[in-house]
Amino acid sequence: MNNDNWYQEQFFNDEFDYPRCENCGNPKIEAGYEMKLCKECREKLYRKPYPILIKLLGVAIVAVVIIALIHFPSSLNAGIAYERGLQAESEGKYVTAMKEYKKVVKRFPDSTIALASLFVTSYQNGEIDDLNALYDKLEGEEITDDSLVDKVNRTVDCWNKYYYISDELDNILQKAKNMDNDKAISLFQEYMNKNPEDISSATYYYGILLYDIGELQKAKKVIEGALKSNPDNYEGQLLQAEIYSEMGEYQKATDCCNYVLKHNVEYSYAYDTLARVELMNHEDKKGLKTARKAFQLNQKDSGIVATLAIAYHYNHNTRERDAMLKKFKKFKDDNTYDLDLMEGIFSGDYQWR
Repeated sequence: MNNDNWYQEQFFNDEFDYPRCENCGNPKIEAGYEMKLCKECREKLYRKPYPILIKLLGVAIVAVVIIALIHFPSSLNAGIAYERGLQAESEGKYVTAMKEYKKVVKRFPDSTIALASLFVTSYQNGEIDDLNALYDKLEGEEITDDSLVDKVNRTVDCWNKYYYISDELDNILQKAKNMDNDKAISLFQEYMNKNPEDISSATYYYGILLYDIGELQKAKKVIEGALKSNPDNYEGQLLQAEIYSEMGEYQKATDCCNYVLKHNVEYSYAYDTLARVELMNHEDKKGLKTARKAFQLNQKDSGIVATLAIAYHYNHNTRERDAMLKKFKKFKDDNTYDLDLMEGIFSGDYQWR
């Protein structure tokens, strides 16, 4: 006998409308469920295998959830890093901000907002070599944040004004290396008269030339004039600090460094210059503390390493001095000026101060 139809055969009666199992007709339906089924049929239904489509769909949903969970932490971390970058930037901590934005770019390499923020902070930290690659990625892209657009535009303006070297100026710089001082000075003056729009970068290099040949008064006058109209030229401010320091005007030199640090409290080159000013002024402990701060912020610059070595020397710490000298010699940037300076100071052959 077919048990599935037994109840239908025994109790089927058109005259009565008792609730029955919708599958086999058994009047003993299981209470508490919307679908009317007896206990036996309900158990059979629950033991049925899932169709393959439902199985595959379920697996796909689980896979999507797993992938989302895998990527969610890194996406969340990138968001946190970006917020930290904004906070650091608002506090003038551009090294910290730059590091945070690099984390975001690593996770989202095509993020226009992250790249733009990294571009701005890289400039603020004097990481000029990184700007070209970042600018190439940003060129032609749309930035929806108006305040960020403004910062990028101002950064590009300063970059062009203070760091761009025209072919003509570059040619003069190359020629000046093999000229006597008077001819080189004349060449610079002629160029600046002819290219007044390029006065910022040309004036800076002209000031360096005058400084290098010992024309400190002339260099001071040239750089002071340039900074009156362009005080946000950080390299100009630090060059002026070096000139003031050489002339014994230590407070003015300190003021120049502090001007830069007011805008970026983590500008390693400002701390480096300030450390040399302090050491020149025989403030050896103070100079060592400042030199360590510069090194803490930037260990990739040979000049900063040289300053720390000199600071250790004047604080009679020869072990650390020699370690820094050894580290300096591993650089491949041909910084012969600082090498000669250190060797002269350490041997006693050169009276730096």
